[in-house]
Amino acid sequence: MIFIDHREERSGVPKLLEDLKVPIKIMQLKVGDYIITGEENICVERKDSVDYVQSLTSGHLNNQLYTMSREYGFSILLVEGTISAALFETQTNRHAYLSSLAGSIVKRAPDGKSGTISMISVETIFDTALCLKYLHNKNNDPKGLIRLPKLNPLKFSEEDAVLCMLTTVPGVGTILAKSILNKFHNLQTVANASIGELMEVKKVGKTKATKIFEFFRFYFSS
Repeated sequence: MIFIDHREERSGVPKLLEDLKVPIKIMQLKVGDYIITGEENICVERKDSVDYVQSLTSGHLNNQLYTMSREYGFSILLVEGTISAALFETQTNRHAYLSSLAGSIVKRAPDGKSGTISMISVETIFDTALCLKYLHNKNNDPKGLIRLPKLNPLKFSEEDAVLCMLTTVPGVGTILAKSILNKFHNLQTVANASIGELMEVKKVGKTKATKIFEFFRFYFSS
């Protein structure tokens, strides 16, 4: 689900998200323009390029970024439009703009969650909608938000091979497979585990434990 501030309706982005079959709910948000729920809540502040450049001198942007960093562990500042045109239109120095980007990324609120803020630049509202869609999809990926290097099949250890086999179970990514292997030590023990025993692994609820249990009973039963 993406929660959208009601003031964003006039931008056209919510309608595009609906067309893209993204679940949305329009409401009044205290912080940001979009809150993407999932593995963790992600706050997104959308600004067109002219608005962004103008907010540099007013101090409004600084206050927004502070609140986002205080309230959320991870936020995104999404700037929409052509920056060069915005700098020319507002007669803003490019150095000031680039300095503000650096500050937006590296500075954090000293209180609250002290979260990080990333910056994404797109050109159109269609890009914005697609970007929000993919952020929503990835934030709700059953494999989680951890990025790991791909395993090299030419350098497989026995543990690597077991991990690969465990990740063939629907909903089990590499991180979860490692947690399962840490508890049960080998594939045979996992295959023989009960639903209750599987639920003892962190982030394995009843639904996922049942899927793992049924997977091994279906493919490995005699």
